[in-house]
Amino acid sequence: AAGGATARRTLTGALSLVLVGALAAGFVAPMITGDGHRTVLRDTIDPPLDLQQYHSPVSQFRWLTTDAKDQELFTVEGLPEGGRIRLATLDTYDGTVFQIAGDARGADFRRVGSDFTDDPLSAGASTNSMTFTMEDYSDYWIPGGGTMRSLAYGSKQEQLADSLYYSENLGTALSTEKLGTGDSYTVVDVAEKPWTDSQLEGKAILNLPVPTDSNVPTVVGEVASKMMGDANPGIEQVRTLQQKLHDEGFYSDGTDGLSLAGHRTDRLEKFLSSEQMIGNDDQYAVAMALMLRSQGIPSRLVMGFYPKEQASGTVKITGADTHVWVEVPF
Repeated sequence: AAGGATARRTLTGALSLVLVGALAAGFVAPMITGDGHRTVLRDTIDPPLDLQQYHSPVSQFRWLTTDAKDQELFTVEGLPEGGRIRLATLDTYDGTVFQIAGDARGADFRRVGSDFTDDPLSAGASTNSMTFTMEDYSDYWIPGGGTMRSLAYGSKQEQLADSLYYSENLGTALSTEKLGTGDSYTVVDVAEKPWTDSQLEGKAILNLPVPTDSNVPTVVGEVASKMMGDANPGIEQVRTLQQKLHDEGFYSDGTDGLSLAGHRTDRLEKFLSSEQMIGNDDQYAVAMALMLRSQGIPSRLVMGFYPKEQASGTVKITGADTHVWVEVPF
C-alpha cells in the first residue's frame, strides 16, 4: 500500500495484433469545359478535413478514467464476446501527445455516406452489427471504429451523415458535427480474427513505414534494448517487452498522488528513469509503442473502450472502461 491507498498491479500495455492495410491515393487534375470554363477541385468538392481542429482523444484519458469514471458515456448493443470498441488509432508522437499524423489535407480521411464500401467480404470473413446510443459522451471521434462497412444514424440523420469522415488505414471515424446525448447509430464492421501467440510464432512483423516522431527521450531506446535483451525477433520480442513493463511496473491512475497525467517528453523520461515505473495506460501504452519503434518494430496506439467484465445485451460504457493499447502488424 502507498499513501493510504491500496495499489495493485495490472497487465499494462495491452496488445492487439492486427494486419495493417495500405491505401493508395489518386489525384484529380483540373479540366477545361467546352465553354472554356476551368473547373478546379474547390468548385466540385468540399475543402479537405483539417485534423488540426480536433484534439487527440488520448489527451482526455486521465479525465475520463478519474473524474468521469462513473459517468455513463454511451450504451452499445451487439458487442461481441471479448470485443473492444475502437475510438481512434494514433500513429505519431510529437513530444506532447500521441495523435494522428496529418495536416490540412486530413491524412487519408475521406468523406463517406452511410455505406463506406461495396467491396465483397474476403473469404471466411464475417461482420458485426453494433448499435450505439450516446449518453454523457460528447465529442467528434466516433466510438465503433475498425474495418467499418457502414454507419447509419438513427437521429439527426441528415445533419450527422453529412459530417462523417473515415480512414480505412486507421480504422477511425470522425464527425465534424459533435455527437451528443441521445444521438444513436448502427455500425457494421468486419469481425477481427483472433490470433494466438503460437499462431504468430515464426511470422514476421511487417516492415510498414510509420510517421516520424519527434522529441522522444533517449531513455526510451536504452530501456527498450535492455528489456528485450536477446529475445527472438517477432512475437517473442513484443511479449518480452510487454511482460517486463508488467513485472517491473506499478499501477496508479493518479488519484493516489503517485502518478502525473500525460505522456510529454519529460513525463516519459521520468517514468522510464525512475527506480520503479508508476502510471497507467497513458504512460505504459505510449512507452511501449515508442520502445517498439526504437527497435525498428512498427507500432501504433489505439484508444477505445471495453468493459471490465464480459456483458451481453445492452452494455453501459463508463469512463472507467476507457483504455489505450498497442498494435503491431504481422
